[in-house]
Amino acid sequence: MTIQEVINLGQILKLDVDMAADYVNSSDENFAFKTRVYIRAVASWIEGNIWMLKQEIPDMVPKKYNQLPLEYKLYLSDMDWSVGDNGKPKIKDKILPTKSNVKTFFNTMDILFDDYTVSFDDKDYQHLLSFYKIRNSMMHPKDINELIISKEQLYNCEAAAVWVKNEFVKVTNAITKHQKP
Repeated sequence: MTIQEVINLGQILKLDVDMAADYVNSSDENFAFKTRVYIRAVASWIEGNIWMLKQEIPDMVPKKYNQLPLEYKLYLSDMDWSVGDNGKPKIKDKILPTKSNVKTFFNTMDILFDDYTVSFDDKDYQHLLSFYKIRNSMMHPKDINELIISKEQLYNCEAAAVWVKNEFVKVTNAITKHQKP
């Protein structure tokens, strides 16, 4: 898959986000439901893009990928290893908590590409942390109030989506620059 194909697939997921945002803004009727639709669309877009990029980076930028330390290659492969009772190594799927996966992905891109840097110190990244707190509460509610998203929380979600979009643009630009011919 080329970076353009990954971008095209990501744009389909981003269209879901845009349509969900339009749905939220269409009226105040069913606001709680509409915001939950929007939050699920944003989460799907972020996680889908990261998964696609992790799968394709080894083929898109093999020289850069081969220079990565082993632990970053394992991260990108979503694989881990352990030793079984029989004393033989075995490979297993590695499932990271979403928030850790997002941060590790952008950190890995920072290691992979000299011309890409990420900062987790700004308020925009803090919006992403708020977004995942809201999303996690919504997906695993302890009471009904966790299913009701305020306009301030919605703003945090929108700011998180902007931060992630900007980072995805920087990553895809770096991939394009270093992509094998």
